[in-house]
Amino acid sequence: MPISKNFSKSPFEVNHPNDRWKPDLGKTGENNIQRFYAPLVQSIRKEIFDWRQFGYEGISDTSKSLLDYWFNSFHEKGFQYYFGQRESVESVIYLFEKIKVRDSQDLLKINSQGLSNNQLKDEWLRLVLKQATGTGKTKVLMLLIAWSYFHKKFENNSNLSNNFLVIAPNTIVLDRLKNDVEGLKIFQTDPIIPPAGFGGKNWNFCPNVHIQDNIGSISDLGNIFLTNIQRFANRITDSKKDDLSNYFLGANPVAKVTDNKIKVKDIVKSLNDLLVLNDEAHHIHEDNAWKKAIEDIHNSLLQKGKKLCLQIDVTATPKHKKGEIFIQTISDYPLVEAIYQDVVKKPVIPDLPSRQKLNEYSSSIFSERYRDYLNLGYETWEKQFNKHKKLGKKALLFIMVDDTKNCDDVANYMRTTFPLLKNGTFVIHTKDNSKDCTGEIAENTSKGKIELERLRNLVNTVDNFNSPIKAIVSVLMLKEGWDVKNVTTIVGLRAYASHILPEQTLGRGLRRMYFDQDIDEELDVIGTDNFIDYVKGISEEGVQLAEIPTGGDNPESGPVLVEIDSDNPNKNINDLDIGIPELSRRHGRDYLTMDLLNPEGFIFSPIKLKNYSIEDQVKKIIFRETLDNKEIKSILFDNLEYVNINSILHFYTDTIVRELRIRNIGLNHFIFEKLEIFISNFLFGKTVDIKDIKIIRNLSEPEVSQLILKTFKNEINKLTLSAIPFKNNYDINNICNAKPYLSSRKKIFYYPRKSVFNLISGDSKFEIEFCEYLDSFDDVISFFKNDIQLKQSIEYVKHDGTIGAYYPDFFIKLEDGSRWVVETKGAQSVNDPRKFARLKVWCEDASEITGIEWNCLYIRQEIWNDLKPKPISFISLSEYFKLNHFL
Repeated sequence: MPISKNFSKSPFEVNHPNDRWKPDLGKTGENNIQRFYAPLVQSIRKEIFDWRQFGYEGISDTSKSLLDYWFNSFHEKGFQYYFGQRESVESVIYLFEKIKVRDSQDLLKINSQGLSNNQLKDEWLRLVLKQATGTGKTKVLMLLIAWSYFHKKFENNSNLSNNFLVIAPNTIVLDRLKNDVEGLKIFQTDPIIPPAGFGGKNWNFCPNVHIQDNIGSISDLGNIFLTNIQRFANRITDSKKDDLSNYFLGANPVAKVTDNKIKVKDIVKSLNDLLVLNDEAHHIHEDNAWKKAIEDIHNSLLQKGKKLCLQIDVTATPKHKKGEIFIQTISDYPLVEAIYQDVVKKPVIPDLPSRQKLNEYSSSIFSERYRDYLNLGYETWEKQFNKHKKLGKKALLFIMVDDTKNCDDVANYMRTTFPLLKNGTFVIHTKDNSKDCTGEIAENTSKGKIELERLRNLVNTVDNFNSPIKAIVSVLMLKEGWDVKNVTTIVGLRAYASHILPEQTLGRGLRRMYFDQDIDEELDVIGTDNFIDYVKGISEEGVQLAEIPTGGDNPESGPVLVEIDSDNPNKNINDLDIGIPELSRRHGRDYLTMDLLNPEGFIFSPIKLKNYSIEDQVKKIIFRETLDNKEIKSILFDNLEYVNINSILHFYTDTIVRELRIRNIGLNHFIFEKLEIFISNFLFGKTVDIKDIKIIRNLSEPEVSQLILKTFKNEINKLTLSAIPFKNNYDINNICNAKPYLSSRKKIFYYPRKSVFNLISGDSKFEIEFCEYLDSFDDVISFFKNDIQLKQSIEYVKHDGTIGAYYPDFFIKLEDGSRWVVETKGAQSVNDPRKFARLKVWCEDASEITGIEWNCLYIRQEIWNDLKPKPISFISLSEYFKLNHFL
């Protein structure tokens, strides 16, 4: 089924469980649902939604503090975790601490799909987190390591551990994890460890890190063991038991590397507690060496009267070979949601007319047979390459073929046919066995080790603009650890076994190139009919592949490049340039005045305390936001006894700081205390016990909620909003110095004659029509459309008291030397009059300080449409609006 219209475009915003993507049961059938949907996920989502909104009740103070720091606190440079990451972490903590799940059988407590004991046979607790490729699974693992570590440190009788075994499926993933874990790097660069004193604790995080066979001394303060499953599971152990005391005491160094290679498993088995974390763990639920290795650890703990406390697996595709999702999956951030929220690229394929132009020729030479597909792949990639290099990025072409011989043939074809790829084509495969054409890299062979090292170097450097590699040809689909971000084009010339999932193949190119920019990136997928039919199988996950004209004069997919049109011989960029004065702000906030926030002096009318009848007591009550009336929490009255007043106060605190956009200032605790005083002593015109269930019930009434939020926002605004005296110093920003930027392909584009830019990206036909007239007006020297990427904004005070950024639509230079700022408007919003009032002041300031006349104009679309005939100059247009009092 499609994404709900209520599902947020922001990957950081909490979404209601009912708005999450679910498979269309009408197509899949109830009996087939587990192929597409984990049976426990929706129930857990609903329970966590309620639990989250009321302050994570029923868990340790340690875990509450960590959740508050990670997800409700300001982080450097505005960093936020995705909601998909947050929900994964919350799911684990909720199950383990809130409802005390300790083994797989306990998962039946939240069973909503009729699961039986026979379907959950694990002897220890295994939890699976499903997150689409490119959505930050590793960060989730690191957060959960910190949670377990500090729970073990601060909570009496903790069932968790400060010893962690992190297992990767191969050395490529291992290298990525090593880069994060070695030296505790990620714990220092990401907001994982709270600052000292947060929540009244000293968050000293100091486990020893052991990479592969390099085992140091084992610390009582915690250990992180990082290995890949090939090293960990496949060991020939000495029949004579080694004495491990020296490793724990740290007295004796490892004599030789070979001495150490058999020790990792034995050392881990000798620990008294352990938490296992498996990255890219879509293999682990089959009966294989990986699963057996963890079972051996659990059995060793059983012999000591203990057990493996927890196993956490993260993967984008937690499915058995027959397609069913692992039952132990407890959270799901599916690819369809990640694409919708622009967390990853959106796959696109050539439309049918484009595909029908491709021929498969009768030839025994592979590259000759599929030359149309290879040529189209190159042509499509070259457009992307030329676009992205202007932004300092290198687009990559990825070609998948069926065996090693054909792999070499295709690589040679690309090198000899396309000069750009002559020295830039990289081949991945091995030929250890002359009869084996699969190209699989065997880590235990000499050739395999050499090829693996080449592949590791490729993964680590290929995104770099200075790397010569532009195209990769491979027999493998590189389904784990391929964290390259710059793949823009995939060409598929091979079929895949049924157990290999489309997401695993497309995942090689899904990671975004422009991680910190709000643009919709796309991934071109080209291939044979069989390959395209295969990747279309991803529709089972809700992903619909867009089909676009490809090749020839058709534009490239993805965002469109907007740049200074320096190569246009018909433009004089210096004449078309417009200098924009950078003026000082007129509005700001003085947070030091928050000390004067005194509930006793609030201006409001106390509300009458309401008593409830027996009938009222069985009604559902709802807490809502004020800005969009969005339901945040609903609960039955007779369940209120389980709700702590602190949770209610946290709800109001979070809503106030969010709606005032002051959540990053660290005022939550201060506002929380003032709310407590206000509700206890003044809200109802008398002193009340805010812990009383009837008071909690009153606090859910819409008029009470609105009064609390409105009063606090008004009082905070009165104290903190301040006018800033105008400063006479300024700089000029010449728009001809603007860097190239990307604009969504979904916009409407116009090729202007009188602009320094090659393109104008319009949000409406009205804007494009206005551009056409500006180009035709003789008195207009130049103009540009002020896209947000140009950062030409003016601060203003919104109707709710928050300070916003206003981006006027157009800047215009006239032949008389004057400058104009124009706002074109279709539907008018409540803040538009405030924006234009601020713009008038800005123009007055700009005129005074620069000596150049600056004016502004506000054009409503309905007035423009009724204006017939249209003026023949911009000045006549402005005079018409002045005469009719539209300014």
